[in-house]
Amino acid sequence: GNDFGYKKFSLNFQLFFAVGQKLLNQQVANHLDFINNDGTTDISKVKEITFWQKTFNPSDYPMYNPWSNVIPYQSYQDLFLQNASFLKLRSVTFGYDFSKSTNDSNHKPTIKKALLYISATNLFTISPFKNGDPELVDYLGNYTGYGQNLPKTVTVGRRLDL
Repeated sequence: GNDFGYKKFSLNFQLFFAVGQKLLNQQVANHLDFINNDGTTDISKVKEITFWQKTFNPSDYPMYNPWSNVIPYQSYQDLFLQNASFLKLRSVTFGYDFSKSTNDSNHKPTIKKALLYISATNLFTISPFKNGDPELVDYLGNYTGYGQNLPKTVTVGRRLDL
């Protein structure tokens, strides 16, 4: 994070990153291995939840016969190991202080600070991982695609210090 100030302007931003992070894309593995997942009772294998979404490009993966005796798509293969390094702009705030400073010791200002600001969170992510948010990996390093993305928000406000 960094804080910058120039006269009555202020800029604050926070970057969040992970370098060298890898993940196993279990979402793609489950999607491609639909034949072996159809008869299971595991909730993560239910394809109706997200099956309609286009979250990956099938041409990025080799196509095998899904009805063969060999199970070609297993989620712990390095076929699904992907680079999930990322850099995120977690928050940025830009403000301007409208208060007037006075050097007169007899006159006390009624407002010490009158700050008008605009703040935004989760504006962008730079990552080679294109199938979702690389931050939404479980503790085992699996990306299931079920995590809720952090929303982008913009806030305009004022702060008065009396």
